[in-house]
Amino acid sequence: KGKNCMDAAKEEVIRSVRGLADGVKLQVVAFNHYSRSLWPSGPKELDPATRQQAIQFVTSLRAGGGTNPWAGLWNSMQSQDVTQIILISDGYTSSSGSCNGRYQRYADCFADYNKNVRSNTAAGTVKIDSISLGRDFCSGSGWMGDVATKNNGKCSVIR
Repeated sequence: KGKNCMDAAKEEVIRSVRGLADGVKLQVVAFNHYSRSLWPSGPKELDPATRQQAIQFVTSLRAGGGTNPWAGLWNSMQSQDVTQIILISDGYTSSSGSCNGRYQRYADCFADYNKNVRSNTAAGTVKIDSISLGRDFCSGSGWMGDVATKNNGKCSVIR
């Protein structure tokens, strides 16, 4: 109570990071009109130092305008260190664009990549869960629900 959606989401992410076991590989990708990763070289194994870096990164996040998660999601999909993505957003975005060499719906591009590429790797497919902040981008033709349901995930709304 009394918190805005962004603060509530950051608290949930921090709680999740604190609950992960040492040795789990983690990457945090923030986005507004572009994506930026906590560790540009890729996911890192959690230990007390990397856990604190992740918490500080999440704590420092501010809403910055624009919603363009696609490059960060695509890079994460391709990493064999990633088996689950939690996407958190409060904004509208284009649900189609250039993905894997052709113009298509991003949700379909990720689902095809999961089915045709990731399923044939040792790491297996990537699960994408989505959390929609404030507005419901999960229901109907919502872009976050589309991405989650087509990639073995679920979509939740925080109001």
